[in-house]
Amino acid sequence: MDSLIKNGTTVIVASPKTIQDMKDSGSPIEEKFITYEEYLSELLTERQKGALDRLKKLPLIDQSVADGVVTEIYGEIRSSYALGFFTSTIVNSVLLLEYAMRLALYIHRIKAYPKYQWEVLERMAMKKLISQMKKANLITEEQEKALKEFNDTLRD
Repeated sequence: MDSLIKNGTTVIVASPKTIQDMKDSGSPIEEKFITYEEYLSELLTERQKGALDRLKKLPLIDQSVADGVVTEIYGEIRSSYALGFFTSTIVNSVLLLEYAMRLALYIHRIKAYPKYQWEVLERMAMKKLISQMKKANLITEEQEKALKEFNDTLRD
């Protein structure tokens, strides 16, 4: 314990029993409860560093292609990216891609089949969406290959 303190360690991870045993043996262990308000304030202060620079890297949404869903998902992407919540940024980016693929297919299919149901597209996995987009000539072979590679190597 002394060597940890000398090295400036302020946090250790251990089981509650180990912590209690250390306290019982006289180790100088202090527990501190951080209020939700303190946690949030510290989190936001830390996450704000560099947020503006990150935000400036993202383009504004093109309102000519944005519906309510696109606008909402992109808003989540922007805020999570700005604040450094990168896992959330990635997950929402994949959701946006899949939604855009479904929407493109829906717009294409509704022209030929006015009663086409959105729910059919909701049940499709990404690989099926990709092949259906290619079949409908909504993407090129190169785009199909890139999307399949993304799905196989990064998404899954």
